[in-house]
Amino acid sequence: QTEALRASGATVIVIFAGGYDASLFIEKAYDAGVGGPGFLWLGSDAVSQASTMARIEDPTVRRHVFQGFFGLTPSASTDSPIFRRYNRSRSAMPSTAGDGAGNCDLEIDDDGVQMWAADNDGNASTPLVCSGSDNQQGDIYAMYSYDATFALAHALHRLVEHARVAEVRGDELYEALVTNVSFEGVTGRIAFNDASADPSRRTHGDRTSGVRYDLWNFGQTELSVVGAWQPCSAGAAACSEISTSANFTYSTADNSKPHDGSEIGLLFAESGSGDGPKMAACAALLALQHVNEGNGSVVPELSRSGPNALQF
Repeated sequence: QTEALRASGATVIVIFAGGYDASLFIEKAYDAGVGGPGFLWLGSDAVSQASTMARIEDPTVRRHVFQGFFGLTPSASTDSPIFRRYNRSRSAMPSTAGDGAGNCDLEIDDDGVQMWAADNDGNASTPLVCSGSDNQQGDIYAMYSYDATFALAHALHRLVEHARVAEVRGDELYEALVTNVSFEGVTGRIAFNDASADPSRRTHGDRTSGVRYDLWNFGQTELSVVGAWQPCSAGAAACSEISTSANFTYSTADNSKPHDGSEIGLLFAESGSGDGPKMAACAALLALQHVNEGNGSVVPELSRSGPNALQF
């Protein structure tokens, strides 16, 4: 994989992986010539952790590999009364992680299947693999999981108790979730955008409140938060509010800001032949936006529902 990555010539690399796997892959990629000044790693939330960087023990190599790294992690307030009640209840749950010596929690579900242990090799003589967790430790994913379970419960209640459906269908459950569910959850206000009237339905089902992501950047020695993203406070689901620091660290050798984007941006900067090229570039961007949205307001063939719909 690292050789294929090197052969591709890519210098901007997006990585979705667990932190341990990410650190191994990134270090091997660096050994293969991928990484260091001129290369930009963009990481998912599991990658964007100090422990991922710390696994590369040599601080000089760590700085060369990760300088200019950017990543996103979900962020939720832990100051609300709802969170404090949730945290007390979760911490009171017994650990399901086992004792570390192969003796797992053997609780079974309603179907008789073990919930926190598994036979991973088909050999009854080897220890089971424990799959539980220590509930004394906090985890942001657990907060979202708690709220997601309640959101689905609200939607099911709407279908079964109010609409009296004989069978729960996935599309109906989804629409009930989007159009009828809103409540104060552990991670904040839970509400979803109903874009059913929008032909593109691009933001249909997106969470419109109570969600925030932190932007992380690796400087000379460590990760730090340099910005945040959240939906617009006015509730417009198609827009967002971004706050950033001016103190970014870039992956260039001298920490200079790289070119900001595409060939179209360079065309704007370098063209000396009047406004024609700039207007053409803007029109090209508008066309790309309409294609990606399936927006047929100008060219009917761009409509996603049309017989000649473009698909990407």
